[in-house]
Amino acid sequence: MSKGQSYYEFIPVNGTERTLTKVETPRSVLKKAYIFDLKFSTVSDLHCGNGKAKTIYKDKNVPALLLINYRNGEGIPCVPGSSLKGAVSTNYLTLTGSINLTSELFGATTKELSVMSKIFFSDLVPINMPKMIQIPIQRGWEGKGRPKHVKIYVSKAPSTSQYGFAECIPKETLLATRIQGIELKDYEVGGLLTSMGLKFEKDKFTTSPMKIGYGKPQGLGQIQLSLKESKLSIINFKLLKNIETLDLENAKIGSYIKAFYDKFKDRKPAISSIYEKLFRRF
Repeated sequence: MSKGQSYYEFIPVNGTERTLTKVETPRSVLKKAYIFDLKFSTVSDLHCGNGKAKTIYKDKNVPALLLINYRNGEGIPCVPGSSLKGAVSTNYLTLTGSINLTSELFGATTKELSVMSKIFFSDLVPINMPKMIQIPIQRGWEGKGRPKHVKIYVSKAPSTSQYGFAECIPKETLLATRIQGIELKDYEVGGLLTSMGLKFEKDKFTTSPMKIGYGKPQGLGQIQLSLKESKLSIINFKLLKNIETLDLENAKIGSYIKAFYDKFKDRKPAISSIYEKLFRRF
């Protein structure tokens, strides 16, 4: 990694385009469902665009570009579920290194085989209507990629010239989402939670911020999972009255995360070292 590239690293994976040779878990049989009711706090200002922009006048009547944040059907600025799924699935691939197992969980469409996702994401919506802010944004950074690698940001990028402004959900905003899964394996449950920044080590649960949206090299888009305000409900359809609800510091959650690490114990580099880089706060 050259001196000018110290703000990002490439993590090796065995592929980046979703593909499957066979379906491990049939989608036609429904035995268990998993409902993740999660809350995140914005560690930094957050922008997820809707593809629109407008001209504003900030200084001495000089026109500037303002990127507009996505809003749901009720007009509330939020993170679309598709963006949340994209960020979590990329983290999952980065941690596991396996495009096949990522495709098994998040779905894939190829000429040979198509399979729907086992996990479904709703929008990530503020608990209370935020007072939106306009943050200066800088011109783009190097967009270089590398085959069979995922690019992750490990520190802020060098400053460039100002590009315009982004309409942002401010830091210290609490957001909520519901993620629903079907027929998940224990290691997939643990992998999903790990891919959202949950860590279980030495019998202790901690969280670190994941990154999402626009301006990640500038430090925007860091959100952190709330341990105290999140839960997982497991529904057994054979026993309809059997609904098990776990907080994220339950011992069973720890066993799911351990199953994930055990599944990929031969991953090189190790998941633990990738985690420290992927969820680094800056």
